[in-house]
Amino acid sequence: MLERPRLPSVDSLRPTSCPLCCQLARVAGKPLGIVGHGTYRRQVLGLSEADVEATTLVRRYLCRGCVHTISVLSDYLHPGRWYAAVVILEALRLHLVDGKTEVEVRRQFRVEEPEGSWRSLRRWRRGLLTVLWFWLGKRLGATQPATTRSEGRRRVVALLAESTLGSARDPPSAARALGNSTVHFQGVSWPLDHDLPEEIRQKFRSK
Repeated sequence: MLERPRLPSVDSLRPTSCPLCCQLARVAGKPLGIVGHGTYRRQVLGLSEADVEATTLVRRYLCRGCVHTISVLSDYLHPGRWYAAVVILEALRLHLVDGKTEVEVRRQFRVEEPEGSWRSLRRWRRGLLTVLWFWLGKRLGATQPATTRSEGRRRVVALLAESTLGSARDPPSAARALGNSTVHFQGVSWPLDHDLPEEIRQKFRSK
């Protein structure tokens, strides 16, 4: 399977500002506005030789302005999924671009399913660019679930083309480039180098 990278440093994953109150992490001559707040363990599948549950550490930060915590996932993970982003993207490429069957993809990733198929593939296809990597969906023209294999194939190709580090034959690099450290905050996730959409920020402020 795929090798699990080491946990990035506190400073490398530190958000530049708080998604809720806009507190800056760094202001010249002042103490840090967003500080490291420990780690927690998260389950992840597909990054070991056997397809067994494993755990990885996730960094958490504290905003000194509004005292909310912010979690940041490493690039190889994906928000709200047991399987790593590199596994999801590679499995979808094999199935939708290379034309491998669900059974063949399942066997490659050593996934045991009682009915012989891998139903996660269909869920991932439907959610591609609307749930998975949703922050790119609107720009790539994905507003509804991908209900057909041809639509899923189009989205996989478009998604891989977005990555400057990956290619259609290098999903691990592509997935890491597309993830680019994912921020988690009150059930919403987005890449560290993207701004939180204003409508979501306003929603948080109204609570």
